[in-house]
Amino acid sequence: MNVLTGELEGLLILEPRVFEDDRGYFTETYQRVRYEAAGLPPVFLQDNLSRSVRGVLRGLHYQVEHPQGKLIGVVRGEIWANVWQTDRIARINPVTGRVKGWIDLTDLLRPEARGPEGDVLNGIAWDRASDRIFVTGKKWPWLFQIEIVPV
Repeated sequence: MNVLTGELEGLLILEPRVFEDDRGYFTETYQRVRYEAAGLPPVFLQDNLSRSVRGVLRGLHYQVEHPQGKLIGVVRGEIWANVWQTDRIARINPVTGRVKGWIDLTDLLRPEARGPEGDVLNGIAWDRASDRIFVTGKKWPWLFQIEIVPV
């Protein structure tokens, strides 16, 4: 992150690094250590932003060396997050941070359609305009539209 001084006293201009490729882009919009290094008080640990081009659905992944919990985003006012190495999604209340429910997609992709490794759920997208929800996996051959039905 580049930290520049502005014309007004005390004004800092923060320019985050943007990582782009043919799938879209990703940027860290907040990272506590970088803000502290710039003399800013910590607010929370980290925040990221990404945008994918049409036809690309990003998901969660686990990092051994620098573990991070990563949010996919918000669906109908709830935070939805993959549970690593499973086909389950945690529905999280954005105010309390508590899990309010689970979505189990274990039987969505037939076992014979899965590859030898890495074939777990890792992509969630919500089309707000049409209120449609889509899910896929890292190496899944299909994108699924799902409907949430209370049980």
